[in-house]
Amino acid sequence: MHIERVNSAYRLAFIIAFVYAVWTFAPVVGPHVRTYFEVVAANSRRSVAVQPGKVSARFVEATLEPNGFQPGSQLRCVLADRNWDYVCSYMPAPRQSRTTLQFGVTVDATQVLQVSRAVPLGSEIPPPK
Repeated sequence: MHIERVNSAYRLAFIIAFVYAVWTFAPVVGPHVRTYFEVVAANSRRSVAVQPGKVSARFVEATLEPNGFQPGSQLRCVLADRNWDYVCSYMPAPRQSRTTLQFGVTVDATQVLQVSRAVPLGSEIPPPK
């Protein structure tokens, strides 16, 4: 028996097993994968969105990042639903803990005006003063 025929048989068996696995698990995993990508897409759209007459979320990140955030802190700002212009989240100690904090930011057309105190992710951010 030639080695090419053996390799072809293994290759065919692998392809059949792969197609079977995708066919079996697609109905179970498919909706979760789609939901994940919808959330990621929505967050990326919000992070680059700009309110009329306000600086962008990217500008806020670039302005705040050099001011005391550790490398790898994953600072991300998105449009806020109320009280603040943006809500930013970050990890204060990315090498020691996966804890994530968030804070609110108000801006105008050219600069960051006010930053709230940081609270745990999911907590209510105190309103601006």
